[in-house]
Amino acid sequence: MTTANNKTGIKGAKLRLMSRLANDWRGISMPMMAIGIIPLLGFVGGSVDIGRSYLVKARLQQACDAGALAARRAMAGNTLSTANEQEGDKFFDFNFPEGTMATYDIESDYANGTTAGSVAGTASATLDNSVMRIFGKDSATINVTCSSILTVPNTDVMFVLDISGSMATTTSDGTTRIAGLRSAAKDFFRELGPGTNAGAGRIRYGFVPFNANANVGAVLRAANPFAVAGGTTGETWNYQTRVPVTRLDHVITGASAQSGHTYGTPTYSQTFTYPSSWTSYGTSGSTTIAGTGYTNRFTNVTAATCTTSNTNLPDGPAANTIESTSGGATGPTPGTVNEPTYPATTRTNNFTTTQGVTRRQYRYNWTVTNTTPNPDVGTCQLQNKLNNNGSTVVRTTPSTTTQTVTWEERTFLANWSYQQATIDVTPFFAGNPAPNPAFWTGTNFDSGISNAAGGATVSNTVTWSGCVEEARTVNTITGASSLDIPADAFDMRINI
Repeated sequence: MTTANNKTGIKGAKLRLMSRLANDWRGISMPMMAIGIIPLLGFVGGSVDIGRSYLVKARLQQACDAGALAARRAMAGNTLSTANEQEGDKFFDFNFPEGTMATYDIESDYANGTTAGSVAGTASATLDNSVMRIFGKDSATINVTCSSILTVPNTDVMFVLDISGSMATTTSDGTTRIAGLRSAAKDFFRELGPGTNAGAGRIRYGFVPFNANANVGAVLRAANPFAVAGGTTGETWNYQTRVPVTRLDHVITGASAQSGHTYGTPTYSQTFTYPSSWTSYGTSGSTTIAGTGYTNRFTNVTAATCTTSNTNLPDGPAANTIESTSGGATGPTPGTVNEPTYPATTRTNNFTTTQGVTRRQYRYNWTVTNTTPNPDVGTCQLQNKLNNNGSTVVRTTPSTTTQTVTWEERTFLANWSYQQATIDVTPFFAGNPAPNPAFWTGTNFDSGISNAAGGATVSNTVTWSGCVEEARTVNTITGASSLDIPADAFDMRINI
């Protein structure tokens, strides 16, 4: 009985202890906080990093859209070129530069879309996470897509084109007005495009040319000559035109007869060479050298006497060397002309003369006759040797002549200056041919400069047919002027 009662008491104590623990909340906060902080960090960190990702994605989308619009705007047709793609990348980089919002590995790409004339783009950037690193998510890659297409509603375009005679006028850039009109119309069509063949986006083009104008010049001139510039003698008006740019220069207009030739130092086609051995002339008689006869051999003479005979030989290009011509000479042949620079008055003309020549060396050579009984007496022998084994060498001799020249001062057209110029309009008002202010009346042109304009011949006179450009006016009206219309302000007087 006692043992059973003890067991029952222990069991009851345990139950009472568990009951007290189950109903006692003291000290429970710390364990619960430790258990709940991990999921809490996940929720908070995810919110922060996802929020940053949304901001980056919005900015990245804007940059992608801007690049797609720029690439489509740069397209001339329906196909995206490399240059168009680069234009899109440039706009993307401007709107989303490297390092934007702490991103990296930024990329953009633009290509032709699935629809003709459209642009499809993609962009991506990598963003480092702040809190999600705790859970092993170090970074996030954000990707966006974008596209652009040009659409227009059904549109009618009507061109009203001036094709009157005034459109043949040459503008300051050297082209005619009609050429500029054609270019502008083509550029407009190229920019707007042909549209679609059917459905929405169709563009229809129409053209209305006209070539008639209202010419009131003659009417005004008859009603009131003073209403038109030029009605008063010597009256001028400023027009956009071209004016000549000139320069003064001197030209040679005459020259005297040439002087005689002055010859210079000749040159030779090759070097003169000679054999090592000498050839002796005969043992008797004489040999003519340069017009003078020389004895071939002296006998029973001393070496000193032979030396004297040797020095008596003629001097040529080198000592005891005589040059002989071979064949006829060519020249003097005209070469360059040294034109003088003003105010020098001498012109030098250069010439060359060519001639085949040979050279022969001469000497007297002394040899003793007998060593006994008189060793100082011997034979003095005339000898020679010919250059280059007898081949001919070409000699070129320069020469010059001079002339006295006469100078004349002339005005040259050096260029055209396109600008506003003051023109005397009186001859035009009278209806007579008047000097063309855009025409050079002189005869001297610099190289490449002429009276032609844009490939067309320009007349030296022009005639006014009475077309009014604008009414005459005055520029003296101020805030303090009378309310009465000045007499010369014809642009304000509609009743004349």
